[in-house]
Amino acid sequence: MEKNIFDKVANFYEEIFPEYIFNHYLNKRIDFFKKNFPDKYIKILDVGCGTGIFLEKLKERGYDNVWGIDISEEMVKIANKRLQGRIMKGSIT
Repeated sequence: MEKNIFDKVANFYEEIFPEYIFNHYLNKRIDFFKKNFPDKYIKILDVGCGTGIFLEKLKERGYDNVWGIDISEEMVKIANKRLQGRIMKGSIT
């Protein structure tokens, strides 16, 4: 099976953007969750979770019920190193 573009860039995906831009938008997403979803027991499904960095950061902040799905097998492998067993390969289409 031919790899999709995300399989090809998975190992350096988080380095594509300058670190300050990457962290800025990651922190904006985390702040949004903290403000709008203060209940840390909610279930969170990140569709298109990529390497799982966002879910990992949420988990570090106490959101324990985090799950992800991504179409890229390579991204899922990386994400599962961060969040063992919480990420699956799949599509919602």
